[in-house]
Amino acid sequence: MARYNPNVVTGKEAWLKEDITNVETFTVDFTTFRKFRSAHVGGIFISVKNIFAYTELWVVDDFEVIAVEVERMDPKYTGMLVSP
Repeated sequence: MARYNPNVVTGKEAWLKEDITNVETFTVDFTTFRKFRSAHVGGIFISVKNIFAYTELWVVDDFEVIAVEVERMDPKYTGMLVSP
C-alpha cells in the first residue's frame, strides 16, 4: 500500500477470522469494514484512509455485501458484493 498510496482498498477472499483485529492486518492510516462468511473463512473488506469522512451505509446478512460512503471522493460510493 505504501508504493501506490491508495485512498480506498477493497478485497475479497480475505481469509480473516473475527478474532483477528484490523490493527494486526491493516495499517493504522485506514479504517477497515469487514464482512465474514458464516460457514468458513474468506470474506470481504473495504479500507478507507482516515483523512476522509466515511459512513458505513449497510451490511446485508444473507450475502457478502458492504457499502461505504466516502465524502469528497469521486466516485462518492464504494462497495463490494460477493455471492455467499
